[in-house]
Amino acid sequence: MRNRLIRSTLLVVVLAVLTLGIPLLVLARHQVWASANERLKQQATTLASEFEDSLSAGRRADLSNVAGQLPDERVIVRDAGGGLQSAGAKLAGKVRRQSVHVGSATVTVEVEAGPTIARARRVTLEVIGLALIAAIVAVALAVRQARNLAAPLAGLAEHADALGSGDFAPSSQVSGIPEIDAIAHELDRSAQRIGELVAVQQQFASDAAHQLRTPLTGIGLRLEEIIQVGDAASRAEAEAALAQVERLDGVVTALLARARGDAQDPVLFEIADLVRDETAVWGRVLRQHKRNLRLHLDAGAVVHARRDHVRQVLSALLDNALSHGRGDVTVTVQRTGETVTTTVADEGAGVSDGLQERVFERSVSGKHGTGIGLALARALAEGEGGTLRISPQAPAALVLTLRAATQ
Repeated sequence: MRNRLIRSTLLVVVLAVLTLGIPLLVLARHQVWASANERLKQQATTLASEFEDSLSAGRRADLSNVAGQLPDERVIVRDAGGGLQSAGAKLAGKVRRQSVHVGSATVTVEVEAGPTIARARRVTLEVIGLALIAAIVAVALAVRQARNLAAPLAGLAEHADALGSGDFAPSSQVSGIPEIDAIAHELDRSAQRIGELVAVQQQFASDAAHQLRTPLTGIGLRLEEIIQVGDAASRAEAEAALAQVERLDGVVTALLARARGDAQDPVLFEIADLVRDETAVWGRVLRQHKRNLRLHLDAGAVVHARRDHVRQVLSALLDNALSHGRGDVTVTVQRTGETVTTTVADEGAGVSDGLQERVFERSVSGKHGTGIGLALARALAEGEGGTLRISPQAPAALVLTLRAATQ
């Protein structure tokens, strides 16, 4: 930003120097020549006054004192009959001359133009020098002003970045520039309000997690009792239910961590293993609805991501296929180059044309939906550096794409 301010100021200075300096230079040079010619004209007029009586009477002018009066000039007198008289210095090079008429006679004074040309050059250099000094001073002032403006603006940018990172502490920056200080004040107010909202959200998430865990703990204890005293069939069902309770507790923990911004670190894992674990439950649910689950899993499809987040995305896709799809469900894991794709497809009509571009927005859903599942799934996928989209080849297929881990 500072460089932009300096460049813009320098541009204004250059335009001002050109706009004012060029006319000033022209006027200054004109003044040098006009002044020199005026002096020469006065000399010619003075001599014409001295020679007027002689020339009017038809006599020759007395030029004996010319060399003493005008040592650097040459005087030429042309009388009425065309006769010429001259006296004074011998001139070389370019000359300037001024003439005055005395009746039919003419008195001309000549002088070398070199000194006047030199004075004009000096004036030119002086004007250019003044313009350069003005430009240097302007640039120095621009640098200082740019520094005074850029520093507080950089501080505002750092404060805004810290705000985006979750630091809601107010800034103590006072720049002395009213407009920037007003922005900083409003940013502090916004940070305070956002901090309060985030605190309320985190408190709500913590309370909700606690309220959910309490009944989950009770359910888990009852299931453990059934496992201890029930028959074989009851124990099997209780163990499966207990696994789901533990899984739900893990989901609550992961969502709470995400709300607090302290989610688990990414790990290396194979997508196929996660799909097998997740579909073990969903396969049973689908079979209860007279639907089959098919798996096509590439071995070695390893990603570096948060396992719980990917599990939640996969669960949302399977739930979407169960709730909104028809027929059998097929889960395909495939590694292609530097990406790993996980496709969940069913045999239904898929997402309608009117919803394909909006189905991942919150509160946008087909029939009997809340419009949250796919929106949350996409947010989780993008948080892992991946994408979630509808397959262009099949509207009933959702595709999760993640970067493959480098081995």
